[in-house]
Amino acid sequence: MPQTVPGRLPHGCKIKRSDAESIAESIESTFSSAANRTFTITRRGNIYAESTLAGAWDAARKPGATNNLKIDITEGSKSANFTLDESGVRWSATGDGHFPAGLNADVANILGDATEGRHVMLFSQVARISPLLLLAEAVAAFLACFAWPSHRTLIIAIAAFILAVTAGCRWYSQWQLKSSVTFDPGSWTPWNRSDRINAIILIVAIASLVVSIVALVPGGDSNASGREVIPSSTLPEKSPSETSDSVEASKSPHISIRGNCTEETMNSPLSVISGGFTPGQPYTVSVFYPNGQAYHLDGTVGTVNANGTVNSKWNCLNSLPNGTYVMKIKDNATGEIASTTFAVDFPSASQDSGDGIPAHVAWTNDGGGGGSASTLLRSYDGPDAGHRSVGAYNLGDALTVECKSDRGAVITVGPSYTGPDPHSVIWYRISGGTWVPAVYTKIDKAQVVPAC
Repeated sequence: MPQTVPGRLPHGCKIKRSDAESIAESIESTFSSAANRTFTITRRGNIYAESTLAGAWDAARKPGATNNLKIDITEGSKSANFTLDESGVRWSATGDGHFPAGLNADVANILGDATEGRHVMLFSQVARISPLLLLAEAVAAFLACFAWPSHRTLIIAIAAFILAVTAGCRWYSQWQLKSSVTFDPGSWTPWNRSDRINAIILIVAIASLVVSIVALVPGGDSNASGREVIPSSTLPEKSPSETSDSVEASKSPHISIRGNCTEETMNSPLSVISGGFTPGQPYTVSVFYPNGQAYHLDGTVGTVNANGTVNSKWNCLNSLPNGTYVMKIKDNATGEIASTTFAVDFPSASQDSGDGIPAHVAWTNDGGGGGSASTLLRSYDGPDAGHRSVGAYNLGDALTVECKSDRGAVITVGPSYTGPDPHSVIWYRISGGTWVPAVYTKIDKAQVVPAC
């Protein structure tokens, strides 16, 4: 009575063309030429059936690889079949005597050691739990973005990285579990629906990761991360519509300065546009010179308005050295810092003309001088502390400024001082080689005094 002996390799059996031909030859050799032979390759939903393996491969337009191959040979009560698809490899032989067991052993021997080992079991576990992991990661990222909106960009970056790794592991595991026949070395196994889904998830995750990293690096849009916000500032003045649009688009603390310090805005204030600060809470302002040194401000602490804005401005004093300045405003309630840059680009005075820069004594009627009514401005033989007085000028007297030093002594001004910067360390060298402090000297024409 005929008996049937089956064989099976459940997962991940990768067969070369030579192995497939050896299996076909081993099966065919046990049948006569009169046997009914059918070799079937399915490609893109189309079934190609021929009497030889080479004929089926030609009919299927010679695919580089296939994950669907079937061999059926029948002769009377004797039969053999071999099936390879994505779920694994199965074969069986039916007949009398030693034929079924012998054919089963021959096929198993050709397939070699392609058995379901520990790595296949690991890939099976990864493929099984990865959809749940992807869903859990996406939900966790969604909830985290709402729980910590100020760190949204950072959360998206982390979630995108985790999703990309998970999708990549899932894709690789499923590829390892697919059985296939490779006709041409280097050919890829045909994609299925699962491959396309994995590819979409991986591409979206990688794109999100790249965009988030670009937003987090210095110079990018760090606003959503809750870290320092540094909008770029260029020399041409920004239009009000551009500034208001950018402010409305941001929800974290942010500031920008409308315009820059130029000849047109010298000794005039620039508006500071702001928003996103904690209403009713204190804020702290700091400004830094181009060399990184802190600029002295009269008032550094204020209270945020009810709409989340702050009351701040910047005066374009003509004593400021040219360069790029940084203004930072800290939300004391959250610790977040908004930052912006602005440029000082005053026209430089010619140092070759020898005429100097016209100026005059100003603001000495501030009630200083130890309580006396003196409005004299004294000149010294050097700008820093310890130098002796060598002359004096009355309020309104004309001066000729030659150059300046930004390392002079701080002069204590009177209680009624109305000049631009009571804490200035700028001193001017005037004609004759003596020095006077900038706090009591007003440059007549808007221009930059060169350094000495």
